[in-house]
Amino acid sequence: MRPAMLSVEDYDAAEQRAVEQLPNRIIQCCQPELFQTVGYPTRVRATASLHRYVDVMQETRARVIYDHLLKGVSASEADAITDMATIVAEMSERVYRRRCVPVSALLRALIVVRRALALMPHCTATILEIGSGSGYVAALLARSGHPVIVTDVSQAFYLHQFQLFSSIGRQLIELANDPRSLSEAVAGPTGCIIHVPWWKFYTVGASLFIPIDLITMNHCVCEMHPFALAYVLKTSAAALAQSSEQLRCIIIDGFGSTIMHSREEAESAFFGSGFEAQSDGIVSIFTPNDKQRNELVSRLQTCAFPDQPVSFKTLMKSLTSIAGRNDLRTDDELFLSYIGADAL
Repeated sequence: MRPAMLSVEDYDAAEQRAVEQLPNRIIQCCQPELFQTVGYPTRVRATASLHRYVDVMQETRARVIYDHLLKGVSASEADAITDMATIVAEMSERVYRRRCVPVSALLRALIVVRRALALMPHCTATILEIGSGSGYVAALLARSGHPVIVTDVSQAFYLHQFQLFSSIGRQLIELANDPRSLSEAVAGPTGCIIHVPWWKFYTVGASLFIPIDLITMNHCVCEMHPFALAYVLKTSAAALAQSSEQLRCIIIDGFGSTIMHSREEAESAFFGSGFEAQSDGIVSIFTPNDKQRNELVSRLQTCAFPDQPVSFKTLMKSLTSIAGRNDLRTDDELFLSYIGADAL
């Protein structure tokens, strides 16, 4: 079931109404301060402009991600990638008026998805993603049948997520244009995607009153305002404490840019909130206590790398067929390659 359409104007109007009622400190901590500092655009004026957010933040890194972080993809993962790429291509052509096929961002999402499915293989586990970016972690998990809650502070990314989540064949509750609060929405239908704007996630008191079994926040932790991170960690600890899952945890694939805040500062905030740190060599994992360590390591070892990976060439051939062109590079990648620069 598709929710009511969410236009740029709808989002901006709802955000402005919320800002008029919110305290200054919540407004302060929910600004995309790193993007503002480096000049990266986070807002659009037209839905068609959202094509710019289909495949970003991992530009030029597809082969590195595939070879060194994923160590290849399995046949079922390749099917999930081509399925999502087809959905995005058709959606972007219809809504953005450009046929876009994600590569780097979609491959990077698989790092977290692979581990989330290993830890929570049953579709009853509820997953929260904070700072979803282009949205592929949440979209892939939702396509696998998991109930997912997603929030983001960037207008442009949030609006692209809406278009993506509206197209993947799962029920979507869009709270940007729904009068319900997050706590009211989670009391409703189960097994769906709940898309939460920042002004309904960051509240004066707690916004979540249900168990969350797994939380992920990728490439954004060091980019959060300290107040936002403190709120996220307090909310996460409370939500995980209600979970009956033995392997409940937070998965982080990359802490994000350290221009604003160091990784040491971020990790200190996790430790101060009672979390224990672990790593499988690729992602960082934070657990409410150290009792799960052996089982977590054992479970993650079973999913680290595929036994019979699909070749990169075969996968790219499938994606070029979906795109209808041989060169899959985005305009951002063409520009970065020309000047010899890496992504932010």
